[in-house]
Formats: sequence, structure tokens, C-alpha cells
Amino acid sequence: MISKSSSPISPRLCFILFFSKAILYFTGMVLIVAGLFFLANLEIHNNSMVMLIASFTVIPLLFWEFKTFHGLGAVRLAVYNIASVLIIAGLTLAMGAVYDKSWDGMAYHQIGIVELSRGWNPFYEQLPYEAQNSKYFNREIVLNLWINHYGKALETFSAVMMTLTGNIESGKVFNVLMLLSAFCSLFWLLTRLNLLGMGWNLLVAAAATFNPIAINQLFSYYLDGALGSLILILMCQLIMLMRRDGREERWPTYISIFFTSVILINLKFTGLIYHAWICLVFLGLVLYLKQFKMLGHFVAAAAVSGLIAVFIAGFNPYVTNTIRAGHPFYPLAGENKVDAIVHMTPKPLKAHNTFGKFLISNFSRCDNFGETSDRAVAYKVPFTFTAQELKIFQSEGIRLNALGPLWSGIFCVTLVLLVIIFIQLKGINRIYLLALVASVAGAVAINPASWWARFIPQLWLLPVIVFVFLLFAQTKNILRFISKTAVLLLIANTALIAGVYFYSVYSSTRSANQVFETLRRSTTPVFVYFDIFTPNEKKLEANRVSFVKVGRLSELPCDSAMQILKIDYCMGGGKSPRSTVHSSVVNSRQ
Repeated sequence: MISKSSSPISPRLCFILFFSKAILYFTGMVLIVAGLFFLANLEIHNNSMVMLIASFTVIPLLFWEFKTFHGLGAVRLAVYNIASVLIIAGLTLAMGAVYDKSWDGMAYHQIGIVELSRGWNPFYEQLPYEAQNSKYFNREIVLNLWINHYGKALETFSAVMMTLTGNIESGKVFNVLMLLSAFCSLFWLLTRLNLLGMGWNLLVAAAATFNPIAINQLFSYYLDGALGSLILILMCQLIMLMRRDGREERWPTYISIFFTSVILINLKFTGLIYHAWICLVFLGLVLYLKQFKMLGHFVAAAAVSGLIAVFIAGFNPYVTNTIRAGHPFYPLAGENKVDAIVHMTPKPLKAHNTFGKFLISNFSRCDNFGETSDRAVAYKVPFTFTAQELKIFQSEGIRLNALGPLWSGIFCVTLVLLVIIFIQLKGINRIYLLALVASVAGAVAINPASWWARFIPQLWLLPVIVFVFLLFAQTKNILRFISKTAVLLLIANTALIAGVYFYSVYSSTRSANQVFETLRRSTTPVFVYFDIFTPNEKKLEANRVSFVKVGRLSELPCDSAMQILKIDYCMGGGKSPRSTVHSSVVNSRQ
């Protein structure tokens, strides 16, 4: 596959590569600069220097790379740069107009962003471990445990964007940018490999990139979809290194791998683990092919990437966790570790081992319930689904069969075709297939929570890999037809989810804006209870709503509170408050 000759490079096509790299380089540099600021005990809130330093480092780097390796002139590069800035700015403003309605997004992700925007330095300071009661749980919640000890790529980038826009919602553009960068990276790769026609290059890139997890989290601060996008980008870059006629592009590829690694390693703990596994498989492939010169270069690049990702951009959590808690992956590992999944696992899955849970989840109906529910897992015939299943995707973080209503059928077809193509392929192409499948399957198997698809978004790449190999290597029309149909089914599966989820986001945002306008115009006091979703204060402040915050739901002075975006509220006094209101008006109308 990788030995096939490339098509000529179009200057217009180069913009796709430029845009993808601009996103990666800028995001990665923001994390590095922010890490240096934190190490120097400087704050990133209300500090435009992080954005400026990152921008004025990345722009010359991109100009040098595309002038040196692609022969583009200064005028064209200036146009590319301006176009990239305008696209990113437009997307940032658009995401700022849409409300995150997700559980994790409105809770600890946005809390981290708010604290960073207030001057918190996670390298030297810890937020207090305050237990909170919530009407949604039958146990106390300590959100700051996760905020203190988890990776902060998303939160840091979003806090920097918030400095620019003043809108906490604008940071969600991170997910969109990672998705677009992944799409451009894969489309560029497929074009350079020249395996398929332009139309199928677009379709395959769309099928692989528009992962149901990424689409179902696109307008939220969930970050599993971005994790999947970054894994795809990393794999694309590693394939580019293996191209036999692409030696002139290897140094720019190493730069892309560097910035991808910085972001991926600091997004989640599993980002580091998945990164290490995929690179290990790549090293095995390089050794098998006896490309020892590349081996040295790659090991050096990986070492530099890892050191900067962990000791500068990721000093918190990796170094601080080791110092404070004795393990870089605390609280998920080490002494006094906390099982973050046990309370979210559906009861029917708890009696099974990891593989059993994985099978049950992938062949059940799409559903979303935890340990407090007595519901049973319902199985279904592959390629069938109900309207109720589709409604599940109004929410993020779906637990059972979260890769979509058609996934179980696509997964079955994938496994059958994988056996067929593996038998038929010969020589180096079989080795390439084995390496790609091992990268994905191994990165799935090493996660004990692989039953929950949001934690293994890379599983979605398995059918794409199999179908692409069949499309370029298969001569039998029936198998090519099945592969093409399957690619279209992947897109249709994601489209079903997108239709439901996008409408739910639009509907909740429209309803919230209507409520906020009513509250803003209220002539009587507005009482609100945020529960654990305290960053929702920012939504009310942004809409110039004067409000009185109460500490308990029972303190709302009304018999029946209303709710929007997990904000319980009431206007005026339907009854006397049951207890003292501790907070006063925090924002005045303007």
C-alpha cells in the first residue's frame, strides 16, 4: 500500500495540509507556552502573551516548512494563514453561541477552565478537596479530585481562548478543530498514497474522521472524540513516515508528530498509554523492515516529544501526581486509587469480565443507564434499530453500543472481511495491515473499560482500515461492492447520530436563551441552585441575569422549581425560603 506512487501535489491541495498543521502547531504551542508560564509561576488568565507567543512561533515555522518542502511562495502562504485564522475565528465564535449541556462538561471540565481563568496555577497549587452533595447522586462528590489530577490540555486551551473571547463556551472549538485537523490529515494522506479516486478519498476520510463519539460530543466539553481525532492524526503521520517516496517530507512529519504528541499525552491519561502503544507497534514495524536510520530519528523525536509533553506542558498532572500522590496516573492508579467507572457501570455488566462486557455492549441496543437502574440489557439483530435508540443520542457519553445503531452489523462484517483480506494479502501489504490492526486492537484491549465506547474511540478505525485495504487490493467485484457499501454505512450511521444530537443541542440552546431572556427581564428576584454544575453561573452572567444563588435545592423559595441546563430556578416568592440564602446578587443588569 505505502509503496504506490503519489499523485502530483496541487498548490490548492496544500492548503488542506497547511490548515491541518496550523491547528496542530497552534494548539500544541499554546500548551507548551502555558506550561512554561506555569513553571515560571505566571498566570495565563487575562494574559494575551500566551496566545501571541504561540502565534508568532507557529507562523514562521509554517512559512519555513511550506516554503522549504513544498515550494510555496510568501503571498500564497500569507493567504493560507489569513484563511486559517478566519476559519478558526469563525468556528470559535460559532461554538461560543452554543451551550454545553453535558454532565462532565458542565461540571469538572468547565470548573477547571473557570479556575484557570481566575489565576489558578495547577503546577504549584491544588484546589481544596470539598465534598459536595447532589440531588443526582446518592453519595458525596469531590470534583476537585479529578480537576487537580487529570490532564488539562482541553482546559488550558479553553482558558486561553476564554481570555480572548470572554466566553467560556468558546473553548469547545477544541473538539471541532481536532476533528477538522484529522479530516485534513487523512484526506491529504489518501491523496498522497494515490490508492483511490478523489471521491472515495473524501468518503473514506469522512467515514474515518466523523467518529460517532466525536460527533456526539462535538458541542460539549467532553474530550473522548478529540482523543479519537488525535489518534487518527498520529497514525496518519506514522504512515507518512513509511512512504518510500516521501523521504523529503519526513522532517515536517516529525514536527507534526511532536505537536500531536504534546496534545494527545496531555488530553487524558489514556492518551499517553495509547500513544505509547501505537509508537511501539510502529517501532516493531520499522525493525521488521530494517529501516535503522529511521529508527534512530524516530526514537529521538519520540523522546523529545515525550519529555516536553510530560515535563513542560504536562508537569501537571504527571510530575505533580508523582510528587504528591506517588503515581503519575493518580487517582486512577497508585495508593488510595479511586475507581472512576464502578458507579457508572450498568448492573448487567458487572458480573462479566472485560471481554464479556465489551461483547455485551457492542451487540446490545443503544442505551444509557448506570448502576442505579434495574433495567436489563436488550440485544438486537444487527443492522436494525428503533426510534428509541436514536433518541438516546440526544445525550453525550452513551454507555451501551455508543458507536451507533448500525455498529453491531458493521462490526460483524468487519471481522469477516478482515479474515478474508488477511488471507488474500501477500508480502509487505499483509504486514502493513497487521501493524494497523494491531495499533487499533491493542489500544482497545489495554483499556479495562473498553465496554464503554467513549473510552476507545479508536475502535471506529478498525472497519475503515479493513475496507480501505479491500478497496485498493481486492479484484473481486462482490467484495469491493461490500466494502464500498460498508463505507457508506459508516457515514450513514454517524449521520443518524448527528441529526439527533445536533437538533438536541439546537433545541436546548434555543430554550435556554428564551429562559435567560425571561429571567433577565424579571422584575422579581431570580433564585437559582446550580448543584455541582457551578460553572453555569457564567451562562447567567453572560446573559446579564441578576440572580440569587442558594446552597441547597430546598432553599429555593417555591414549591416547584423549573430547570434549564441543570440550573434549577424560580422567580419571586412562591413560598418563604426554608433556610437562609447565603449568597447575594452576583451580577447586575447592564
